[in-house]
Amino acid sequence: MEYKNNYPCVFIHGLMGYGDSDIMDKVFPNFGLLNHTFFRHLKERGIEAYNPSVGPINSA
Repeated sequence: MEYKNNYPCVFIHGLMGYGDSDIMDKVFPNFGLLNHTFFRHLKERGIEAYNPSVGPINSA
């Protein structure tokens, strides 16, 4: 599949959320239902994606 750009996708969690480096993400992923299938799906299609950890109650 050919894409119009090659920018990475960055997914930021909402209030009381967590990123992929937080312990809670190992138990109950914030993105990807229950088994990280969302990020695996993107990676299999050659899409660079990130889910950074920011504070659960930090402002934008």
